[in-house]
Amino acid sequence: MDVTACIYSPDGALRLEPDEFLDAALLWWPDAVAVDVRRRIPRSRRVGVRIEAPGERPFQVRLSQDGTELVTDGDHVQQIWFAIWARSRVPYDAPGRLVLVTADASEAALLTPGMTPREVWAAWRGQSEEWQRFARGWLAGTLAG
Repeated sequence: MDVTACIYSPDGALRLEPDEFLDAALLWWPDAVAVDVRRRIPRSRRVGVRIEAPGERPFQVRLSQDGTELVTDGDHVQQIWFAIWARSRVPYDAPGRLVLVTADASEAALLTPGMTPREVWAAWRGQSEEWQRFARGWLAGTLAG
């Protein structure tokens, strides 16, 4: 899986258990099937789903081992729906931020409760340079560590 985008919370607002992730993903994407990546990654609790909707390019969504990050290999449209789904997994009034960032950290968006696809797209394209630097810095630190 070549990751195209990830979702994380620098404040710890996102934390999913594998079963919770699978139940929510399979409900959101009815055409999804569970993908168990433990065979390839020993002693890992990483789980994912593969979405094969008719007429669309298949893509995957995976949960990190510690349950604090979600990744996808979806295209831009799939990433927007991935972001809306992920934001729905965090309680509306939970403290902290949820961020969508592309794998190359060229684009990032702060996800707020109740965002529409159009709002996610606008936020993604309209973030300040300071916000983009923050997202790139976080991603560089994550990849280095």
